[in-house]
Amino acid sequence: MDPRTPDLLAACRSRARGLFLLPGFDELILGYRDRHAVLPAEFAHRVFPGGGIFRPTVVSDGRVVGTWKHTGRGARRTVTATPFAPSPGGDSAFPWKIAEEIARAYAALP
Repeated sequence: MDPRTPDLLAACRSRARGLFLLPGFDELILGYRDRHAVLPAEFAHRVFPGGGIFRPTVVSDGRVVGTWKHTGRGARRTVTATPFAPSPGGDSAFPWKIAEEIARAYAALP
């Protein structure tokens, strides 16, 4: 990675505000060999468990903060968001409540 990339990303972080659920093979993760600007190295194994698997990610304000998954089909679909660490500020439900609502809406799509 170009040494200037983290600074460039920091300058754009205000445009990346919000909560996003990304699929496992999203360009944010696949597009860079060195992902430390968006994914802390200590959590990389949770996104890349091995065997060519890339788990779907929860991105908050431009940083990967957890993973998510859905199981089942239709009305029996269950969605789970798993944080890497407790939320700063002590609200352990945020952004996970929002992530689960977004994931349920996503899962309801055909």
